[in-house]
Amino acid sequence: MYCLIGKGPTLNVFLLFQKLYEQGARKFWIHNTGPLGCLPQNVAFFGKDRSQLDELRCVAKHNRVAKLFNLQLHALCTKLRGEFAGASITYVDIYTIKYSLIANYSRYGMQPNYLISSLFGYLEIKYMIYHFYSQYITMLGAFF
Repeated sequence: MYCLIGKGPTLNVFLLFQKLYEQGARKFWIHNTGPLGCLPQNVAFFGKDRSQLDELRCVAKHNRVAKLFNLQLHALCTKLRGEFAGASITYVDIYTIKYSLIANYSRYGMQPNYLISSLFGYLEIKYMIYHFYSQYITMLGAFF
């Protein structure tokens, strides 16, 4: 049984892991979070002030938070290995993989398109927010 875990507070990951282990799971693949500051919607919303961006034009603060979370998740994986005999726990560093892809895009045949990606991400998020609220208002109207 393989389980993909990696989003959310580390306490929840521990409790989820414990429950799965109690039910017989022994093989786990736990991956960390990627560079959240490089997501187009984050660059679009929080990247207007260029001083907040890193050398890859990603939102530095978001990436610092992601790295902090990943350090805590890695420590938790080390702790889990010590507490659950017979469990095989593989920690996958998605952050480094994705950040490397962004930093070395030309090696992989990609083109830099931050402006287009950021604009598209911004418009997509605006549409999703509008769609959510219009559905919410419609739903509220059904109750009145």
